[in-house]
Order: sequence, then structure tokens, then C-alpha cells
Amino acid sequence: MAINKTKSNPSNARILVVDDELDARELVKRILTGRGADVFTAASAAEGLELVKIKKPDLIVSDIGMPGADGYDLIRAIRRLPVAQGGKIAAIALTAYTRTEDRLQALRAGYDMHVPKPVELAELVAVAASVCLVFATAGTKLIELMGISVEAFKVGGGALLFLLAIEMVFARPSGVRTTTPGEEAEAHAREDISVFPLAFPLIAGPGALATILLAFAGVPVGSPLFFAQILVILIVLAITLALALVTGPVMRVIGVTGGAVLGRLLGVLLAALAAQFILDGIREALVT
Repeated sequence: MAINKTKSNPSNARILVVDDELDARELVKRILTGRGADVFTAASAAEGLELVKIKKPDLIVSDIGMPGADGYDLIRAIRRLPVAQGGKIAAIALTAYTRTEDRLQALRAGYDMHVPKPVELAELVAVAASVCLVFATAGTKLIELMGISVEAFKVGGGALLFLLAIEMVFARPSGVRTTTPGEEAEAHAREDISVFPLAFPLIAGPGALATILLAFAGVPVGSPLFFAQILVILIVLAITLALALVTGPVMRVIGVTGGAVLGRLLGVLLAALAAQFILDGIREALVT
């Protein structure tokens, strides 16, 4: 396969990099040029399609999330071209969309390989830790000031978790992660750590925050029990980081199908947990 030959020996290969972000284009170009490849770049899907017809590259490395025509539109347009114009060129999707269904969608669209963009996992977990610690120290007071009961918070958090579980079980968007046009535009203008799909919501989302609120309710700030529970939170986050770091090697072993099966099983467990949150909230509201 052409992509395997290019990957093992990129020297002298002609590679087209398509990404709307200048920094990302230059980073990939610098890495590939350092391996001896002849790299040229495009800032949009339309520009990339024209360069495919003109330059006839050996390999395309393209982002998915771009304004206007995205990476899926680009690869579909390329695959409709005659072979002589580049319709069979090897293509890699280099993207921040890292879910199993994102990988499958990229392959179905026409890419030969799906490669996640690097993410600073330690920074991601640090942000989640800060949110958890804030809620541990001031969460109860915060929702009281807003007129929200802990029971209502559990019901609302459970409902959101249930929607996420549906997405995991059926491997389709539930609407929870849909962004507005304004959010999409801002994401292209500045760095945003929340671009990492699902990681932040599940590490420090409504379910986790509701659990923290319950655990710290009535616990004096600064008491031995308070610090003991803080230590437990930090240990859980450290375990989360360790698991995130080994996700790549594990996925290479179990493959896309294994990852999809595992995601669906975890989705069922998450749905059960969400239902328990909702039932507990309703029961406690009726008792009080």
C-alpha cells in the first residue's frame, strides 16, 4: 500500500499538508521536511484540492475540522477525481476528533489512516483537578446561592450523563457535544483545551461534581476528613492520567472494533450510573 511505503521511508516523498491553522501546518511541515520529504501546504480544503490536481502528491495529511468545506469534504472530492488526477492518492486524517466513531467516519469518507493530534493530557487533568477542588471547597455554597438543591443537581447531572451514555452505546452524536457556529469560529482563533473530545466532561462533569458535592456536604474545610477526601480525588485523577497515557498502545492492540465494543460496554455502565443519580435525586427530594 502506498501509505505504508511513504510512512516507512518519507525521504523524497511529495506530501501535501492541509490545515487551516498556520502553526499546525508549519509544525507538520517541519517534522516531515526533517525526514527528507518535499512538503507543500494548503490552508483550506478548496486550496488543497487544487494542489492535488496540480502537484500530484504521494501523500495527503489533512485536518478534519476546518471552516467551510472540512476534511471529509476534501477527501470525498479527491476520491471522485480520476486516478490520473490523484483520485487514489494515499491520505491521512490528522485531527483532534479521536473517538472510535470519528476514526470510522474518517475511514469511510476515504482516508487510509486516522491519526489523533497530540494533546497535553497532564494539562487537561490539571484543569479538571482545579474544577474538582473548587467544587470541593465552595460547591455547596455556590449552588445554594443559585437556589439549586443538591437533589436537583443530581437529577440534572444524571440526565446529562445518560445522554453521554447513549452516545457511547450507539456510537452516534447525542447532541451533547454539538458546538455553535460562534464556538467553532472562536476555536479557530485561539487555543482551547476543551477541544479534547469527552475527556473534560467525564473527568469533571456534572456526575463527578455532584459526587464531590455530596461527599463534602457538612465536612468542615480544613478538617482531617476534608484533606483525606481531597487526597482521594487527586489519586483518582492520577489514575485517570495514567490510563489516558496508555490508551494509544491499548487501542493499537485491541483495534477499532475492540475499542467500539469496550466503549459500548462502558456506555451501559455509565447509563446505569446516570439512572442511579436520577433515582437518588428524586428519592431524596421526595423525602425532604
